[in-house]
Amino acid sequence: MGLIVTHKTGASGNIIVYDNSSASGSVLIEVDETVAGTFDVVFPGDGILYETGVYASLPANTSLTIFYQQG
Repeated sequence: MGLIVTHKTGASGNIIVYDNSSASGSVLIEVDETVAGTFDVVFPGDGILYETGVYASLPANTSLTIFYQQG
């Protein structure tokens, strides 16, 4: 389980993933990205538990793919 981050060009910033359906609640992951490219973030063990939902706040020119296992 993990994330794939693609940052094309533009300003650097932080990807923040919340345990919620909006940009509030507990911050579970924060990834800093500063250069263009694609990279992955792999979670060890059983990964990260999202109890309420999942919401990601992304900087401009950035995309995020989240891999998860339900139940």
